[in-house]
Amino acid sequence: MAKYNETKLQSAERVLASITGRPHANNNVSMYRTPSNMLIDAYRDRLAASVLKKHKELSKRDLTKSANYGNPLYANMSSTYAPAKGITFLQSQTMLVNALKGKFDKKFIKELLDSTENYLVQDAKKKASEA
Repeated sequence: MAKYNETKLQSAERVLASITGRPHANNNVSMYRTPSNMLIDAYRDRLAASVLKKHKELSKRDLTKSANYGNPLYANMSSTYAPAKGITFLQSQTMLVNALKGKFDKKFIKELLDSTENYLVQDAKKKASEA
């Protein structure tokens, strides 16, 4: 539970310290909605700014929205990307702490955008074939 007047970074560092060495730290982050969403929240502006011309489906969407407003990054992170890449709770929390310190993982940004674009393209093809 967050302490009163604790910053996001302090809270993230406290959680990281509390899970380090614990068995559940090695579980896939997709099992935990909140840490997965917090990671996307920390990266959201950077992800939105990194969309390339090749990301035709992503460029049609507002990636600055939260998970509650249909941002596909959140759904893809927990349903496809994190399970496929084997991102653990511990890795996710470490990436969150680093992002809050201003150190963003460029490989994660590229791979998550590419994965989400692929997810959206496949979804559009499926919808087109059903029509």
